[in-house]
Amino acid sequence: CDNSGRHSQMTTKNLQNENDQLRKRFTQLSDLGRRIMSSLNLEEVLQAVIDAACDLTQARYGALGVFDEDGRVTTFVTHGLSAEERERIGKLPTGQGLLGYLHEAQAPMRLADLSKHEQSVGFPVNHPPMGSFLGAPIRLGDTKLGNLYLTEKIDEPEFTVEDEDVLVLFAGQAALAINNATRFEAERVARAEAEASRLQLEVERRRLEILVETSPVGVLVIEGADKKYRSSIERPSVSCRCHARTSRQLTTILTARFGGDPMDKSIPSTTCQSIALC
Repeated sequence: CDNSGRHSQMTTKNLQNENDQLRKRFTQLSDLGRRIMSSLNLEEVLQAVIDAACDLTQARYGALGVFDEDGRVTTFVTHGLSAEERERIGKLPTGQGLLGYLHEAQAPMRLADLSKHEQSVGFPVNHPPMGSFLGAPIRLGDTKLGNLYLTEKIDEPEFTVEDEDVLVLFAGQAALAINNATRFEAERVARAEAEASRLQLEVERRRLEILVETSPVGVLVIEGADKKYRSSIERPSVSCRCHARTSRQLTTILTARFGGDPMDKSIPSTTCQSIALC
């Protein structure tokens, strides 16, 4: 009876410890989720994601790989490697071996020794040794946003099932953070391009105004929807500011703008006869 009571107490204590560890881990998951959502700079978000993933699972090394549509690595953010170590390793991976396999499988993967997996292709020269492995895809719906690659569980021979479960949950939070930063970056680029186009149009408009104001002869500006100039000039929108006093002077310069493409055309004086002088 005493043995049964002690066993029951030990079981209860173990359950309490497990609950405490689980509560602690979910608190950490929540804190790390807020951390990675605090920035809209894509580069900062990617680095924060891989740093948080390693903190969450106690991984010594980590990497976040982003692939293009052809399956090639375009971005590879690391944790646990110094700048000097990365430089000694050399160029970015191309997406072969386990990196590409996880990207295609789009499912979590946990290995005691990654070198024994059939898809492993080894490491480049000067790469630190790595044994235990934990990986998970980052996706939002059907959109692949990247993959998490973690290695070398600190003070443990391999990653646990709990590590895998919490990393999958974290990958969902990371997907939202990366998607938000990606959209923000795309909008920023679009705004910058729109502003550059506006400034270029303003420069062209000002150049045209200077031409009109300083020209000793008439300058006729025609705004037309058709890119092809037609000598008949059927109902164009005409803006005319000039110093000319005769229709013959108008034939000297005609600046026509069709769809924003400036070009100089000389037109017959008969056409100008029908245009009133300004």
